[in-house]
Amino acid sequence: MTKKSSFTMAEVWENLSAPTLPHVGGKNCLMSRANLAIREWASAKGFTLAEVLITLGIIGVVAAITMPVIKSKIEKIILRQQFLKQYNNIVSIRKIIETESGDIIQCYAISLPFKAFNTDCNSFWTSFFEKTKVAKTCRYGSEGCSPTYKTMEEVAAEGGRYNGTREYIDKKAYTAHILADGAIIYVPNDYWVKYAFFIDVNGSKAPNKYGYDMFHVVLHKNATKLTDVPYPIWEKGGRRIKNMLLNNDDVNSSLFTE
Repeated sequence: MTKKSSFTMAEVWENLSAPTLPHVGGKNCLMSRANLAIREWASAKGFTLAEVLITLGIIGVVAAITMPVIKSKIEKIILRQQFLKQYNNIVSIRKIIETESGDIIQCYAISLPFKAFNTDCNSFWTSFFEKTKVAKTCRYGSEGCSPTYKTMEEVAAEGGRYNGTREYIDKKAYTAHILADGAIIYVPNDYWVKYAFFIDVNGSKAPNKYGYDMFHVVLHKNATKLTDVPYPIWEKGGRRIKNMLLNNDDVNSSLFTE
């Protein structure tokens, strides 16, 4: 709060312009009036130390409340853009492979009822990685290969969800293909399930969490689409592929789309 000055700038000017008082000394009286008016007007515009501290305290409380929310929203935007980049890259390369082969690649899954096709999975992934820039290939779990992710038990204990069996989600049975831009595609070593894979859209960078930057993906019959696996996993606050595409948080809608 500022204190009301007993002299406004208009009054200062009035003092400066006022006729001198003969009995006080003319010019000296005028200067005394001006100095007094200016000093009082200037000093009255300041804040007390208590007022400054209270204001800073309020600013600090507001910042403490709003900054985590702002940071979370910015992180979501960045991770979604990274996801869309990798999503579009995979779809584009797959369309090229199918155009070159002249037929639908038999490496995908459909639902209602669930059915998987894996005849062309090995050749598909060979062609795929020939057409993208791979910086390194290694087995998940080997030293210096890739980040460490939470176990299924840890995800569930912390309020996340998963609906799969361990043999499908155990990433130690996956080969990590680290792309030149840092993203990591984990392709299963098991021939029968190569239609589904994991992707960490920003690789070793944080947060390395399911539903944030790490997703379990199924190749769709339609080459222009990728979809959630029928047994997805996401950590608390995370999103599924469908949510990333639609930019919403409704994780309770159908788990797998045709």
